[in-house]
Amino acid sequence: MHHCLSILELIESICDYLQGVYGGLGTLAALARTCRTFHDPALDYVWADQRDGLVNLMHCMPQDLFEFNGGVPRLLRPILVSDWERPRFYTHRIRCISTSTRQPMSEALTALCASFPWRRYFLVSQVDVFKMAGGMGSGRFSLATSAAFPQTHVPLDLCALDKHPSPFSQCSKDMSHVEKTFFPTAAEVRSGLSSCLRNLHALESVHVEIPDMVTLEHLSQLDTLTSLTALLPEEPFLPGASLPFIALKRLDIMYDVEPVTDFFERCSGTPLKDVSIKLITCPTRAAIDRLHAALRDGCSHSSLLSLVIDISENYPLEPGSDAMTIRSLRPLFCFANLTSVSITSLGFDMDDQGMDELACSWPQLRILRLGFAGMNDPTELDPRFSLRSLSTLAKHCREFTALDFALNATVLPEPDPDVVPQLVLWDFDVGRSPITSPSLPVAQFIAALFPNVTEIKTWCTDFIDDDDSPLELQAEDIAHHHLWTEVAAQIPISAATREAEVL
Repeated sequence: MHHCLSILELIESICDYLQGVYGGLGTLAALARTCRTFHDPALDYVWADQRDGLVNLMHCMPQDLFEFNGGVPRLLRPILVSDWERPRFYTHRIRCISTSTRQPMSEALTALCASFPWRRYFLVSQVDVFKMAGGMGSGRFSLATSAAFPQTHVPLDLCALDKHPSPFSQCSKDMSHVEKTFFPTAAEVRSGLSSCLRNLHALESVHVEIPDMVTLEHLSQLDTLTSLTALLPEEPFLPGASLPFIALKRLDIMYDVEPVTDFFERCSGTPLKDVSIKLITCPTRAAIDRLHAALRDGCSHSSLLSLVIDISENYPLEPGSDAMTIRSLRPLFCFANLTSVSITSLGFDMDDQGMDELACSWPQLRILRLGFAGMNDPTELDPRFSLRSLSTLAKHCREFTALDFALNATVLPEPDPDVVPQLVLWDFDVGRSPITSPSLPVAQFIAALFPNVTEIKTWCTDFIDDDDSPLELQAEDIAHHHLWTEVAAQIPISAATREAEVL
């Protein structure tokens, strides 16, 4: 055996690679059987993710215990503690158990779960994810929340529990992850979910439709909660209620702009790193200004790294909706460490001077997306950014890798001799940016700033070759798309020519 195989990190890398390729699990099983060095690491990978529920454990038990008819196990005799002797050699390796409604919840499985000798062997104490795809009745909920799985991640489809709210009372107080699909649920189920969540004090991750404000206040008090994905409740906030969220790092929140704004107005210095806001209607400029001010006052200025403010495209634009101005963005400039910003608006009534201010305020940016909202994408407002904005971004944001905003490329500015080429930007989405022929001067201008841009997308990139697309592309959009495609092809040639001239 080569001496390199004594390096544990190398063994783990080999196992990790084999786990992800077709037939890799069979290879890992063979290595576990035939090579002492690979025995334990390979078994760990083979057993880590049990996508067929507990079927593999059943096959490890005595042959006279179960029979399988069409994949459904049937219990032949009572389960004894001694029947677990062989399976317990593998159970401590399991990290994730998956099941679904396609796998019937048989009496055999119920009996198997009831027989877990977990207090004696801690057989499944390492399981930290229990996934349940599709609807879930009370039997599966009881299994997932039982003491056999002390740390459980339960994606709950509560539509299946509308008539069975009682299983919520069975939740282990040590449960650390709860997930629920966003679907309308019966009042008694919301009440049960509220009682369940308010009884949990070790939650680390929650993905739910918040049933009421009392539950939201409880979650905000937890010093363990680091991730929250939530659809806010319909009821108004309680007067004077505060939302500390002292440990929250990641927040995904969805609702109308007013409740979302109220949420952040009740926070103070929350140490968030990632914030994603989904607004289900397009707000007015006054409403978005208030939201941005609430973000400034409610979040830690130094910790925030990623900010997404998205407006659902499934809803029409409100009559009073306005394009975003630089004044609207200024409250967000306090977050100087942002590396990713994605903001959706009806449009952007901003010019090159506004881009100067943006780039100077967010010098750490790696991703910037200024997108259009609404069913009539994009707005009729012509872009006021020019190619000069690219010079500003190249000068101040040296870590850019992806850029998405519309500009007016019909006028070519004088190149800035002080700008050093930025070498990491490769993805540029120009949306519906106007451009005129010939395209070569634009390609040369961009190549001098971002010589490694390899892809330029337009508003119609995903539709132009799709005969089934419901969109009717305008002739002008198609012409602009072809010109930008020419620019993308000419950038590497222009960059190489420029480099050769320097040499």
